[in-house]
Parts: sequence; structure tokens; C-alpha cells
Amino acid sequence: MEQRLAPAPASPAARGLSSAQAAERLRRDGPNRVARRGAGWTAVLVHQFQNPLLVLLAGVAVLSIALGQHTDATIVLTIAAMSTGLGFVNEYRSQRVLEDLRARMRRRAVVERDGRVVEVDSEELVGGDVIRVEAGDVVPADGVLLESHALECDESVLTGESEPVEKSARAADRIVMGSVVRAGAGVAVVTATGMRTAYGALAGAAARALPESAFARGLRGFSGLLLAITAWITGVVFLASATLLARPLWESLLFALAIAVSLAPQLLPAIVTVSMAVGARRLAEKGVVVKRLAAIEDLGDMQVLFTDKTGTLTEGRVGFDGAVDVHGAPALRVLLDGLLCNEAAWTEQGAVGGNTLDRALWSAAAPLAAQLREYRRVEIEPFDYDRRLTSVLVDGPAGRMLVAKGAPESILARCAGVDAATRAYIERLFDAGVRTLAVAECAAAAAATAELGARQDLTLIGLLLFSDPLKRDAGASIERLRHLGVDVKVLSGDNERVTRKLCTDLGVCGEIVTGAQLEALNDTEAAAAIARATIFAR
Repeated sequence: MEQRLAPAPASPAARGLSSAQAAERLRRDGPNRVARRGAGWTAVLVHQFQNPLLVLLAGVAVLSIALGQHTDATIVLTIAAMSTGLGFVNEYRSQRVLEDLRARMRRRAVVERDGRVVEVDSEELVGGDVIRVEAGDVVPADGVLLESHALECDESVLTGESEPVEKSARAADRIVMGSVVRAGAGVAVVTATGMRTAYGALAGAAARALPESAFARGLRGFSGLLLAITAWITGVVFLASATLLARPLWESLLFALAIAVSLAPQLLPAIVTVSMAVGARRLAEKGVVVKRLAAIEDLGDMQVLFTDKTGTLTEGRVGFDGAVDVHGAPALRVLLDGLLCNEAAWTEQGAVGGNTLDRALWSAAAPLAAQLREYRRVEIEPFDYDRRLTSVLVDGPAGRMLVAKGAPESILARCAGVDAATRAYIERLFDAGVRTLAVAECAAAAAATAELGARQDLTLIGLLLFSDPLKRDAGASIERLRHLGVDVKVLSGDNERVTRKLCTDLGVCGEIVTGAQLEALNDTEAAAAIARATIFAR
């Protein structure tokens, strides 16, 4: 089994780069950034003329000029120009705001620089950097694996395949920018950044062919219907005038064209644009940026909103509340094991990598700093979403032992002798909405370095307690959505009882479905369950 903490191969790439090397390559290759559709005024202006109603008005203006109705033509062209100008001003302003927001948003990457593990802005990654990825991370660049441990990546953003792909360092597998680490961990050397990555090539192609929105399709269909009706009526009027009324052909043609001009909805484009511009202004007052005015109609047509819980309904700032034994008494031993069984790396800058719970644990590490130095981690089996736990093998003063930390139900399934009182205590924590991790351990043979997560002889020693308070305005926002006719459904990776308690506090009640239950259903049953349920946990 590959060891995530094993020394990397003795090559310059495996040791990472120095800061000077990285700076030189960054100047040479440019930032690790995927180009997006620009905010150039010409592109935004051209987009305005793709409105089919404006094409209809242009045809009306041409007919008016042909009929000698120059005043009508001027009015129609003025209305078209005002509609185009209003749409241009709103969309160009939104484009500039989005560019400013992108400049402020930064994603961090864990990288080896100057022989140390540090966090850097992902845009500063260069070819030759050695990066670390683990469950939940978005891969920041293309690379080749140097080390891996049960690594699985979701590459659906590139391939469309929902099943994760196993990655192995032995086979020198590649990881690609934009994919999500579903399980395990790995160390890779960066081979491509920015637009030179596979994701960059895909993003470039997608930016050149934006999909048509439902509103745009409806508008195009409506415009086509107007053209068809106008053409049909014009033809009927022309034939009736020329045959039934026996008028001259030229007079009949002019009369039919005049009817066509009168049927055209000259003010409709301006009304549509002004309505959406007013909506964009109101959304801007609420801090919402509208990139395309047509998106407002799609937003207004929303019927169901699926929302994440952590960081959306909650503050997203996970705090460590304490470590307790199986009876609820404070226990430093449980905290020590939790720190040993931790995927975050402690550096001079603080905890880097790992999930939010692992990083929160380090806030309480100071009293145990001396004890932690007495242990050496031999191997780690990182967290994944199937086992829902992390396992480590460590050498310490009492010899080699196995420590596991994870979802209480996953840990309890691997422990023997857990009494009913302990299980009842854990259930009470769930019902109170406390985010809980269980910690267990057992002695391990000196040579045991495989199948850490398969052990079934663990002893539960305690629990780690965390909190993530609800946002103060979350409940009011959900109630407002209900009044607007939007059905809100909550998604969470937490235990179903913890999720139910938090949702109840928000006023979101209803049937709860877990991921395991959905997996057991066929497509028809799953669709019915999704429509019926309100809360989705685990």
C-alpha cells in the first residue's frame, strides 16, 4: 500500500521548487488562470443585436423607409437604439463588477516550496511545483502523481462521467485541473497551468459557445410567431386588395406593407429591456450582480431552490467546542488522538490542508504540543466519503497503535463493547444539533501497515465536539422564499439527526432522505423521493 507520508523520489521535481524558481517560471508562463469571456465593450454591444425583436424592428424601419414614412422609421430606430443602449449599459457595468469580484476571489493551494509545506494562491502555481490534494479539494492544475493513497477523483467537469476515477502513483496517473478529490490523498508535480490545462482548453471552447437560455428561446419563438402572423396577414391583405377590390398591384403592395408596419410591436423590445433593467437595479441594491439581463426572467421563474447547509445557512466558521470521553467528561487523551489522526499539516503559518474540522482541532493543540512530539506517524488512510473516517498508524511511548476518527456511526460499527448509555449520549448530541466526530484506537502489531480502515476491534475512547451556528437571517430568508412561491430543500453531508435539528430551527420541516437511501432507489423512485423530500443528509 502506498504511503502518503513516504519520502518523495529524489528528483528536483519531487522536492518542489524554490521561491526564486517559482517566481521566474511565473514570469515566463504567466498566472495559473483560466481565461474567461472578457468584459470588452465591443463584445457586450454585439450581444445586444442578437435580440430577435430588434431584428424585427429593423425590418419595420426598412419597410417604413420604403413606404416613404420617414417619421415612423425614425421613431422605430430611436426606440431600437434606446433599448440597445439601455441593455448595453447594464450588461457592461455588470461585466466590470464581475471582473472586479474575480480579481478579489482567491483559491489557495497546498504546495512544497523551499523544502516547506505552505499555502499559496493557486494562480501562483507553476510547472514543476509539488502540490498536495486530499478529499474535498479542487485540483488546482494538471499534474502527474508522485504519491497517492486510495486517491479517487471526480472528473465529471471534463468527461461527464459521475463515477470517480481511481488514481495511482505507481502508474504515474495524471490529475487534471477542475476535478474534485472524492477520496484519499495524493502528491503531484504540476505539468500544466492556466489555459494549457485540459480544463483551460474546455473553458476556452465553452466561452465561445454559451448555451441559449429558456427566456432567449421563448423570445426567439415569439418573434418567429409574430413574423409568421405578420407575413400571413400581409399576404392575405395584398391578395384581397388586388383581387377582390381590384386595386392596382403597386397600391395593394403599399397597403399590405403599411398593415405589416402597423402590426409590428415597436415598443415591445424597449418594454422588455426596461423591465429587466429595473429588475437588475433592484437586485444590485441587494448585492446581486446580473451578468445578462435575460437571466432575470429565469431567476423569476424559479420554483425549487436546493441549498447547501454549511456556509450557506450556517456561518461556515466551524469552532472546536471540546473533547469528551464516552460519559461526556472532558478528556485530553481524546483530543491528542484527534490531533494525531488529522489530515491538516501544521506549519509556521498555521494549519493548512485538511477539512474545516481538522483545521479547527489545531486551535486547541497548544497544551499538547510537547506530547505530540513524542509520536511519529507511520501511515495514514485519509478520509473518504464511503468509509467516512480517517485512520492513522503511529509510534509513541506505548508502542505502535491505530487511531481512527470519523462519523460516529462509522466508528461505532468498528468498535466492540459500546454500551447503550454511550449510544444514547451520542444520540442526544445529534438531537441537539452538535457536530460530532468519534475517536477510537487499538494496539497494533509493529509490522501492521495495511488495511487500516478495515479493523473491527477498535475501542471507542471519546468524542470531538464542533459547532457551526446558523446565520441570523437564514430563517427569514427561507420564509421570504416561501412567500414568493419557492420551495426550499436543504442538502447536507452531516448526520441526518443533526441536519434535522438545524433545519427545524430554521423552520424547514418535512421528510428527510439520506444518500444511502437514494442509492438504493431506481431512477423513477429517486425522482419521486427528491420531489417529496425536503431535507437531504449524508
